[in-house]
Amino acid sequence: MAKRVSTENPAYIRRLLELSGEQEAETNDQQLRRLKRALREVIKNDLTPRQKEMVVLYYYEGMKMCRIAEKLNLDTSTVSRTIKRARRNIYDRLKYLI
Repeated sequence: MAKRVSTENPAYIRRLLELSGEQEAETNDQQLRRLKRALREVIKNDLTPRQKEMVVLYYYEGMKMCRIAEKLNLDTSTVSRTIKRARRNIYDRLKYLI
């Protein structure tokens, strides 16, 4: 009967991964940091200035859509549509990371 090789030893696993040329899997924290960094880049580079402003006010500042509409002198439905378009744009750019 063949001997079973224990994979309980983390040093053994690291060495095996080194020899195979692969890296250890990302931890949840690393994945979350990578996703947040990508989200910041998409907001910064791929949204229109208007979308950027509304996304920051809505998600980061926690303002309600009616308050954003008052502040920017717009209709609430305009704010809603703009945020929806921004979300779709963000999703289209990040869907391969999720």
